[in-house]
Amino acid sequence: MDVASQRHADAIVLLATPGRGLDVILREQIARHVEAHDLPAVEETLAAWKAGRDVAMVPPSLQRIERGGLEGLKSMLSLGPRALAQRVSVPSTVVQGTDDVQVTTKDAELLALHHPSFRVRLIPGMAHSLKRSTNDPLRLSRSEPLADGLVDIVVAAMRETH
Repeated sequence: MDVASQRHADAIVLLATPGRGLDVILREQIARHVEAHDLPAVEETLAAWKAGRDVAMVPPSLQRIERGGLEGLKSMLSLGPRALAQRVSVPSTVVQGTDDVQVTTKDAELLALHHPSFRVRLIPGMAHSLKRSTNDPLRLSRSEPLADGLVDIVVAAMRETH
């Protein structure tokens, strides 16, 4: 969204895009997999990263995320979807899968609340990978096709701008 607000774009299609802060989403995901006594350290670390600060001791539940690129993560934590959405001035479509365990339909609805001209398109059975969901939400298969309807929705969104 930020790029489109700085450069000319005719339209934007947002795929599985958070409508809440990344720190909120990470807290929810991590809380499902860690012991309650570990959560305060996770909270403190995420707050420090959101403020752009480093931490001396990263909790084990965040170490994998940290290895993925801490500077990029800090940058994403500091972005607020609401503020970014309000800077968009072109037609926008938010495409969200109903089976996404990382970014939910609630996120799509929140984006639309932040910017009334955003159109929300839900795809039944689509996971965060933009493919049909499976019994294992973390399983990513390059050979599986994109979710039914995804390409049609994206093409339709682009055609609506011309």
